[in-house]
Amino acid sequence: MEIESAKKKGSTVKLQLILLLAGAAILFYALSELLPAKALITSVPTSLITLIFGFALSKSSRISLSFVLMISAIPIGLLFSCMHFSMMIVADSDPEAVSIAYASALTVAFVGGLISALSYFANGGNETSAYKPITLNAAILITLCFLFSVFLYFELLLGLEFLFDKLPFLLAISLSFLGASFAMWRGDSVPATGPIIATSIAVLGGTMATILWILVSLGNDPRSEAGYALGLGLWTMLYGFVLYCCTIVISFTSTDVKLQSFTSQNWHLVEVYTFFVFLVLGPPTLMELFANG
Repeated sequence: MEIESAKKKGSTVKLQLILLLAGAAILFYALSELLPAKALITSVPTSLITLIFGFALSKSSRISLSFVLMISAIPIGLLFSCMHFSMMIVADSDPEAVSIAYASALTVAFVGGLISALSYFANGGNETSAYKPITLNAAILITLCFLFSVFLYFELLLGLEFLFDKLPFLLAISLSFLGASFAMWRGDSVPATGPIIATSIAVLGGTMATILWILVSLGNDPRSEAGYALGLGLWTMLYGFVLYCCTIVISFTSTDVKLQSFTSQNWHLVEVYTFFVFLVLGPPTLMELFANG
């Protein structure tokens, strides 16, 4: 009886492995056919950073890797997507560079969402899980390593001199201080509230970018003013995404973090990102193409 059970279990594992490898191979082939090669290659380092981030937090908190990737792959993908949008603004005089940056931005966001969706299936659709609070030292180490990878990626992409912008940085800092003060006033844990504060910063940035672009587009020379106007909102959104990923780690030092809230926060991040892309960077509609012959 035990031998038959072991054989059945072994057959099931082999079938799972075959399906996993076949699904991954077919998915990779489909993506290589659909997406530009340069954009697809861009998603390799961002996916690697996502997996390392998930593995480190999973091991430290003794929570499943699939759960960590489910809640972190989307914001990390949107973070790197904002970087490529920043590159697109800087390279506005080079049509080919703009096209590659735009395709890369959408690709890394798509791959982040794909990793999150697959992790959701692997986690059985559960939006919460038991975890062990991590030490502050471990949280700081993981956060610093993640920030190093972000800075290195931006340095190779554009250069760190483009990463810091005074007004967006001050906006992010001010909202962080205000959110922390409100959390303490309510008696809530600041680490557990951190992701909500970061989400607010990202939402503000995306909204600013959209509103400023609409105002600029009504002016006499929207092309010359678009870079600065979009930069204010885009960099604020970028800082919000960076802070959100860091606060995911910091929140695991608390014992009362509401893990199910991460999925709703991710939904808000995707909403503002989609809002920004559709209203500011959206391609011509099908009716416009038909009208132009």
